[in-house]
Amino acid sequence: IEKVYIECFVHANFSNVLSIRLHREIFFNDDRQPEYCSKGLNYNLATGEKIPFEKVFTADANIKSIVSQSAYESFAYEYVYNNEEYFCTYYI
Repeated sequence: IEKVYIECFVHANFSNVLSIRLHREIFFNDDRQPEYCSKGLNYNLATGEKIPFEKVFTADANIKSIVSQSAYESFAYEYVYNNEEYFCTYYI
């Protein structure tokens, strides 16, 4: 392993719910391709309990619409991040 890069993003923090995304990248010093892994975690801030994804939304929430909008925003962010020099992070 040449280097490991780990990020943590807070995606939501309201109504006693904390939603974070952990992202890990492993780079090797040989011919292997980098390994990428992301995981989402949700916690109830009042109790400290982990909340399963299915229970994050209210019963009448339009989950498909919420996830679709979030996916669109994520793709738009990645497009800007990968295509604009001033948004890029360079590693040494």
